[in-house]
Amino acid sequence: MIDTFPRLTVARKLMFGNLIIIGIALLSASVAYLWLESSYQRQNLSHAMTSQARLIAYTSTAPLSFRDTIAATESLSAAHSVREVMSAILLDRENKVFAQYHSQQEETNRASFVEEGRLNWPDPSQNTIYSHGVLHVLEPVILDGEQIGNVYIRTSLLPLHEQQTQRAWIVLLIYLTAFVISILAFSRLQRVITWPIQLLSRIVAQVASSNDYSLRVYYRSSDEIGALARGFNDMLNEIQKRDEQLSAYSDRLSQEVARQTAELRRSFEALNEANETIREKERSRILAESREKAKADFLAHMSHELRTPMNGILGMLSLLRETCTDPEQLNYVDVATESATHLLALLDDILDYSKIEAGQQLLELRDFKLQQSIDEVLELLGEHALAKGVEIASLQENPIPQWIKGDPVRVKQLITNLVGNAIKFTSEGMIRIVSRVVDRYDNLIWIEIEVEDTGIGIPDAAKERIFEAFAQADSSTTRRFGGTGLGLALCKRIVQEMGGSLRLSSKEHQGSRFTLSLPFATSALPDTPSELEQKLQGVVAQVISPCELVCQSLHQRLQRMGLDVTSHSSLESLHQQLEAGQTPDFVFVDITDTEMAQLEALGRTLKAKGSKLILTGSHSQRFAYIESMRDAYQGFLVKPVRRKSLEALFSLFYPGSDSALSTDRDNLQTQRQELADQKFRLLVVEDNLVNQKVAKGRLNKMGHAVDLAENGVQAIALLEQNQYDLIFMDCQMPVMDGYQAAQIIRSRGLAPNTPIIAMTAHALPGDRQRCLESGMDDYLAKPVTQEVFISVLHHWLIARSQESAPSEGNGET
Repeated sequence: MIDTFPRLTVARKLMFGNLIIIGIALLSASVAYLWLESSYQRQNLSHAMTSQARLIAYTSTAPLSFRDTIAATESLSAAHSVREVMSAILLDRENKVFAQYHSQQEETNRASFVEEGRLNWPDPSQNTIYSHGVLHVLEPVILDGEQIGNVYIRTSLLPLHEQQTQRAWIVLLIYLTAFVISILAFSRLQRVITWPIQLLSRIVAQVASSNDYSLRVYYRSSDEIGALARGFNDMLNEIQKRDEQLSAYSDRLSQEVARQTAELRRSFEALNEANETIREKERSRILAESREKAKADFLAHMSHELRTPMNGILGMLSLLRETCTDPEQLNYVDVATESATHLLALLDDILDYSKIEAGQQLLELRDFKLQQSIDEVLELLGEHALAKGVEIASLQENPIPQWIKGDPVRVKQLITNLVGNAIKFTSEGMIRIVSRVVDRYDNLIWIEIEVEDTGIGIPDAAKERIFEAFAQADSSTTRRFGGTGLGLALCKRIVQEMGGSLRLSSKEHQGSRFTLSLPFATSALPDTPSELEQKLQGVVAQVISPCELVCQSLHQRLQRMGLDVTSHSSLESLHQQLEAGQTPDFVFVDITDTEMAQLEALGRTLKAKGSKLILTGSHSQRFAYIESMRDAYQGFLVKPVRRKSLEALFSLFYPGSDSALSTDRDNLQTQRQELADQKFRLLVVEDNLVNQKVAKGRLNKMGHAVDLAENGVQAIALLEQNQYDLIFMDCQMPVMDGYQAAQIIRSRGLAPNTPIIAMTAHALPGDRQRCLESGMDDYLAKPVTQEVFISVLHHWLIARSQESAPSEGNGET
């Protein structure tokens, strides 16, 4: 049927469609009428039976009260006036049958709720129930407001059903009559609609077969079909006009082709101009890239040229410090060393920024201790803050794994820049470094490092500009505080490279807060307590400081090492505990705002009780207290107190512990002694006179013989005449550089087993790999400290010979 309907004519579609709609409408109306009529009759019957039951209940109060069965039966017999009533039953208080009436057509077992002389009414909330063609009515008998029984009437629904059946046949007859009349009426009406459509269809067929667009449909009507006919005529008019215009278009086609050809020629000329513009932009891009490369090369060259004299300055200052004994001169050396170190840090910032600009920044991924990196920054910058009267300390807001994986050099550089920036712009108050774990998922751990100060703050207008290179909050900042304005820009770029974020929160004249959020990989190294930490379990300590930040930081560090710690802001609380007989093992006292006489008295008291007094303060305070009250205390820790200092202190009282500080110090001393026991002959290839003196001075002080060469040619000449245990090779030299010299030395076999160590000011990515590829064995970036010299010499001259000794003894190669 569905497949056939689309193929029918419009007339038949209209016929069938309307008949279906009319049929459904009539059927719906008939069903609705029958349903409503049935509901109405049921409702009327229910009301009638309820009224009858109430009447019987009213007349049955006296018979039921006096237990008059005859009178009750007479009251019930009043129900015979309603022919549908099958039975009427009067029930007493216990719903037992007291009197009953049954009609002649009664079927006693048909849908009755009376069983064994008692009524079992199924739903007490309803007084009328329809069940199995029977209407059940229950009405209470009330006397003086008290129910003394019930009237139960059963009414047959059969007469009601008969009436409904008669009505259904009548409605069906009406439905069929109306349907037939609709068919006859619509068959006449649809001709008026379909005739113009058939006419339009014939005209369309004629136009399609003959291509005669002069034909028209003549139909005068204002309805939709008339509009369709007029639209069809308009379409024929339009087609006829376009057919006439087509010949005119063909006449102008040749002219249009000529015009388009000329336009195409002009387009080709414009395309050539565009290509020339593109080529010009490409030349500009190549020129810009060459300028960027030239800039990178210039920065690398300047880095080399600056690092070379810096190596000489720091080296000479180091040698001078070892030979100088006058305290004032030592102070001058320390100031010069600090200034040179600061200048080297600025140089590193510029070099790192150039690496990022050139896309050459490489990040490491290795295990390191975050708190150790923070402590190293505090050790480097803490004294500068204390000299300004600014307290500085670090805290952990929640437990951080001891070992994590990341780039410790970049992390330390970020913290150094932020802390140095805070010290620069803070003249009083405090600087807090707070670290916390903020999230963990998969193998990543997100850590926030917050540097907060009480300095001059940053106005809102300068917050965006503050992260731009060579920019500061205002033009007077550089004159007042110094600096290049490169540190924060470098931090922003490094953080982006590491996949983290750097946020700023600041109010002018109220301080600033920089928050680093960095992702790190979890480390497989265990966070196991050291032997020293195991010995410190249960040791009792007291921390006393008027500064809440200092007190909280030292308290936290001691607690993480296993001590039982309590803190106070003044000495009075400690004296109260001592008077009560509570003596801690260690007492840490911040000497800020504390009189020396109080400390001497406290030291004698604690010494008598077997407790140890540890003082904390700045470097300058340390020298003053060493001379004044040497016997009153057992240790002095320089603020900000670091874990390394605590380990060194406790190692004195708990010897034999494997603290990292004692191990590193012992290793360095052991390496120095092993190198001093043997005399080596070394070759230093360096073109800078100052660096020659520095290297030779350091190596001679270690007891080794040193020969010098100014370039690769001289080095090759010396190797042809002498044998050396190790060669330090500069890379950038006149005549012959270090790369060429190393390649020639290896290719000729002049020193096949002699280590060649690059000692160069080149510190860009790829420089180390270039040195190794040229034949060198190791790489050192200037400036080189004495400790690095010792470590490298021990590794290549002592440790490697010890590793190869067993093999040589067994005759293996």
